Amino acid sequence: MASSFSTLKIELIADGEQTSVWGSTTSNNLEAIEQAIGGYGAVAFAADANKTLTYTDSNASQAFRDLYLYVTSAVSLTATRQLIVPAVQKMYIVKNNTTGGQTLTVKISGGAGADIPHGETYILYADGTDVVYAAPGLFYFDEVKSTAAPNGTVPVIALKASGAETNIDAAVVPKGTGALVAGIADNTAAGGNKRGANAVDLQTSRAAASDVAAAITSTIAGGVDNAISATATNAVISGGTANQVNAIAATASGGSANNVASTAVYGVIAGGRDNTTQAQYSAAGGGRENTISTGADYSVISGGYRAVAARMGQEVFASGTFSTLDGTAQISRQVLRAETTGNANTRLTTDGSASANAYNTINLISNSVYAVHGILTATDTNPAVADARMWEIKTAVKRGTLASSTTIIGTPSITDIASDAGAAGWVVAVTADATNGAVSVTVTGAVATTIRWVCSITTTEVSNG
Repeated sequence: MASSFSTLKIELIADGEQTSVWGSTTSNNLEAIEQAIGGYGAVAFAADANKTLTYTDSNASQAFRDLYLYVTSAVSLTATRQLIVPAVQKMYIVKNNTTGGQTLTVKISGGAGADIPHGETYILYADGTDVVYAAPGLFYFDEVKSTAAPNGTVPVIALKASGAETNIDAAVVPKGTGALVAGIADNTAAGGNKRGANAVDLQTSRAAASDVAAAITSTIAGGVDNAISATATNAVISGGTANQVNAIAATASGGSANNVASTAVYGVIAGGRDNTTQAQYSAAGGGRENTISTGADYSVISGGYRAVAARMGQEVFASGTFSTLDGTAQISRQVLRAETTGNANTRLTTDGSASANAYNTINLISNSVYAVHGILTATDTNPAVADARMWEIKTAVKRGTLASSTTIIGTPSITDIASDAGAAGWVVAVTADATNGAVSVTVTGAVATTIRWVCSITTTEVSNG
């Protein structure tokens, strides 16, 4: 019986064959096995076309048998080219070092093959039908571990982008509406609860399972123990510790233990500690233990300590308080406005509605005294006339426990600062509002005249609470 050959073209000596010469054949077979186990093969594309590695019944060296194929080209390739290997089962390590920057597809004839970008080296497996990736996954990243200073105690393991290009962007891209997270949700404090669709949660430590970006398209960029509730769509916590955001499109930029309540839609707390906002479109810049209450929409506390904004459009500052009740020693500023078209008595309010309530005017807290200073400017909107007038307002007001106890102390001072002759009949009045517990600024314009009134009010506020 004559000798035969295996799929890797190892010569199989038949019984009784090759007497006195089998040693040479065996040596060649061992060299062929060595080539398959660890051989290096230089494969060159002679032309800008696909290349086929042929194989014959011989145990002599053949390129298809090499484990490592270093692929080059004598010409510049102009498109993706195929390296077609024999239909045998075999491992390959292939380096695409061709000229022209093109992708190389390694395949068995009739198969789809595996693509190797220019400059890359992949581990492949020929299964007899096609060529597939033997080690799928991180083809474009190198795993790096650093224990050099300052990483001796806590080492760093990194994924470093790799490739022939000088500059390479790196991206981690969730699939569909998946979230981008720095931990695996497990419903415990270790991994946290499930994040919202398209959320980003990069904090690595939490005190409770609920300390996560639970809302759709919400973001926690860092820090620890921060939480965005499931209903706070588009909310953001940039960092810090134990901050809570519960309102749609609201933000806590940092700090510690700050809270944006569910009513504070589009509210912001920039930093500080233990600050709270409950009002829409409000902002606390920082400081400590400041509060923006429900109804105080568009209010601002820039910083300080234990200030309270309880009125719409109120800007407040305090550096402390007299008691356990916040807001007992502070200054505030508001802008009141109205537009009149006749000579009816009209109330100035922060929302320009001319109808006062518990939030849109100079409302006092219980058992308090306010010193009120205002500058009121009015102008005729008709550019052909453009009459204008300005007043300074000074008064003091106090309130007991109930709004009905609100009274003006003494007589308000209303001083005419400047006036056009056509505005001589315009009138300003300051009284106590015992319904809303507030200071009332009312104006009277002129018949068939559109006048815009704006009053900047500053209050110095003290309370016995």
